[in-house]
Amino acid sequence: MSDEPFESDEAGFSNELDGPSGVAEGASAVERHASAVESSASAIERDEPPPPTLEQLFSKLIHQHSRPLIESVSHRASQIATSPSELLPWLHSDDFACRIAAIKALGHQPHPLDPSIVDLLIGFARNDENVSIVCAAIEALGRQQITQAADVITECMNDGNEHFVPPAALALSRIGDPNISERLRYLLAYGNNRMVRSAAQGLSLLAANEALPDLIEALQQSPAIDPVHPRTKWTSATRKIIEAIGELKGYEAIDLLKAIASDHVGLRSPALLALHQLGEDITQLLVDAYQIKPTRNLHRVAVKTGKLHHVDDLPDADAFKRQLEVSAAEADPRLMANREMLQTTPELIRVDEIVSAEIEYVDPGFVILRYQGLSMLLPSYEIAWGRVGDACDLLTPGTPINVKVLSVDCETGKVFVSIRRMQPDPWVTMARRIPVGTRLHGEITGVTNYGVFVEVMPNIQGLVHRSQFPDHRIDLAEIGPRKPLSVIVAAMDERGRRITLHLPS
Repeated sequence: MSDEPFESDEAGFSNELDGPSGVAEGASAVERHASAVESSASAIERDEPPPPTLEQLFSKLIHQHSRPLIESVSHRASQIATSPSELLPWLHSDDFACRIAAIKALGHQPHPLDPSIVDLLIGFARNDENVSIVCAAIEALGRQQITQAADVITECMNDGNEHFVPPAALALSRIGDPNISERLRYLLAYGNNRMVRSAAQGLSLLAANEALPDLIEALQQSPAIDPVHPRTKWTSATRKIIEAIGELKGYEAIDLLKAIASDHVGLRSPALLALHQLGEDITQLLVDAYQIKPTRNLHRVAVKTGKLHHVDDLPDADAFKRQLEVSAAEADPRLMANREMLQTTPELIRVDEIVSAEIEYVDPGFVILRYQGLSMLLPSYEIAWGRVGDACDLLTPGTPINVKVLSVDCETGKVFVSIRRMQPDPWVTMARRIPVGTRLHGEITGVTNYGVFVEVMPNIQGLVHRSQFPDHRIDLAEIGPRKPLSVIVAAMDERGRRITLHLPS
């Protein structure tokens, strides 16, 4: 059930808008969070919405069973739970979506699971009648690299249910099962698109260089690059094959990758990245692809490979981007309605104006607002200057809220707004006052697999990498959201708005 990368030209308005509403403290809490700008570096009480509880997170799934929401809840739950045992109530929930999210959250836990929980997951994989729960349990066991689960996962793989094969193949690859490599090569040659996708990922994880000829052959025969009738449902699997070839240094595939980068729009980005990994100069290929159809993924490739100036310097770069935006807007009824209103009454809304709008829909990454019949987009990062996370935890549909208009595009119908821009930027007013070496007393705002986020000033947060903790492990019994922590400023990147923090020796 993991999301696959895709070639996307638009975000926000063009996303699905029938998703879940958030469980939140309300718009007033967000405004307080955005305006809490004070000059003290000490830990102080602030009137901010607390992080969601596990009960609030899982309550979102009672009536909404969409895959993106399950993934979002599972990731947040893995960060909020101070121990795997806190997820046990939802492992036995009557709602299957809650059970799936809890199982997936266990897979993302930063610490080893208790033997009793491992036995529970193995039981789900072996006995549960719900296919999705079995797949989630297999995935969690693989992510946690539970070696004693290898036999059960192998049984699932040989069960005859094709839905079990992709997660089982990937799980056994993560565990490092010595017998899985040959099976992955078989799936690569004869499996369906989901099996091929997992096989390519697994071979990459195993660093199975002996499988390079199989990967190259699978790429040559992929239905996604069929010159007559390309099948788009194979695109994600083909992307994984290309990524594996790049990771395993498949120099023999350079000519094929160049052809794909030139001829197949949906596969240009992974092909260009793979060529870059293989030491090829992709400048001209990137420029040519950008002139055919500029996309956000191509822009990411340009940034990642250091070729950004080559596409930004194109004389028609802005025109290409503009044409893309207008074409996408014409396919979106919401934007078309906006465009008609803005062209008819351009004085309806103006840049820098502060308006009171009603929240219509909340997604983890963005919010749709309604103002006098006009749809407006509030990206989650524009909610507050600090680290926001899931917008569903902060805003509730139907609530009025004041926002500042950032941009109005009458041609595409896009209107972008912000909450945080109504307040001063704390980085400008405070970040420069914190010299490297300063000891601060902050509050933990988030725990991830790679470290701990600490708010050292209102809306200014830094990261303590997990390498700072004993044995590179974060003790969730002592480290958790809203708990105080003393830190030392080790480095500061004002442009990137990042602070690296260390623990006192």
